[in-house]
Amino acid sequence: MERFSADLGTLTNEVIAITGTGGKTTLMFSLARQLSKGRKVLATTTTKIMLPSRNEYDRLYVDIEELKREEGKFEFGLVVAGGPVNSDGKLTSISDEDLGKLLPFFDTLLIEADGSRMKKLKAWRSNEPVVPSFTSKTIGIIPITCLGMRIDGEHIHNFDLFGEFLSGEKSVTMEVLKRLVLSRDGLFKNSTGERILVINQADDQSLHEAALKLSEMIEQEDTGHLISKHFILSLEAISHGDYSHYTCRRLWQADERK
Repeated sequence: MERFSADLGTLTNEVIAITGTGGKTTLMFSLARQLSKGRKVLATTTTKIMLPSRNEYDRLYVDIEELKREEGKFEFGLVVAGGPVNSDGKLTSISDEDLGKLLPFFDTLLIEADGSRMKKLKAWRSNEPVVPSFTSKTIGIIPITCLGMRIDGEHIHNFDLFGEFLSGEKSVTMEVLKRLVLSRDGLFKNSTGERILVINQADDQSLHEAALKLSEMIEQEDTGHLISKHFILSLEAISHGDYSHYTCRRLWQADERK
């Protein structure tokens, strides 16, 4: 993940929220492990995440007050924190207020800020995604493998709201994905800070080319400079150092935004 981290431009004093579908948790923990080499990094959620395995973190807290008492005991590493573990084995959310109190203790905060119930795509209800107001980067992630997928409740979370992104389509097309990314109620709804698109699951040359085409279509219609960078990648591959189907498209710098 070192190259991805460098292209992302992640610095200290960053709060990074991750929204969308198709790799949020993988992205958060892969990036967190990379950034925690010589830094204090917190990985958490404003929704719910599966309890990570023991080899994925240095310290785990389900009591924020305990974390506040003990934070001075370590100088770097990856801390995972959340509310109590629920009956599904998931860490529950931390409030914006508690997250704000933790900011001074860490170099970087990574937040899984959306839920999709393991489905390929989703629509967003009024309270979703849950992106804290002090977020400095919002990463929105979608899987390119959903192209051609049937549009129904089996494959789409909050299917009753998905019609907003359709124009008569019965399966997922490039146009559907473009609308999903650029709509004010789409992938970057409620987002703050720099907005970064990750098109995941580009596992072979054909999928990479499809993702690149989608990226170019989105760029052409993103006249308001909503998204600063597009990443085309396979998270599974780059987590093992394989960047054979990887592209980072830098579209503008922060001071160029209209």
